[in-house]
Amino acid sequence: MFNATLKLIADAVVDANRSDDVEPLLNTYYAPDCVSVEAAEMGDMARAAEGLDAIRAKHAWWNANMEMHGGDVEGPYLFEPDRFAVHYGRHQQDQRRTQPGRRDRRLHRQRW
Repeated sequence: MFNATLKLIADAVVDANRSDDVEPLLNTYYAPDCVSVEAAEMGDMARAAEGLDAIRAKHAWWNANMEMHGGDVEGPYLFEPDRFAVHYGRHQQDQRRTQPGRRDRRLHRQRW
């Protein structure tokens, strides 16, 4: 059986991303000194966001620069004792800031 706290947090991450409302998740589960690391840098955004304020800024950057056209969130996939993964399938996104009108198809995955 999986750790109940791990499952609670993992389910909250999936639910927040499915509803596209991550602010309550940040307020409830993220420590002030947490670090979020992306697979690669995007535009002028660094790969790692250190601290809750930087993570909020990363979310604001993403919302200001990307327009999503569908997608799905799968998981969570639990890995004892303290890790889980969520698979983000984003079918299509517009990169408004860098190349208006061009559509970029990507598959995104983040690991916690």
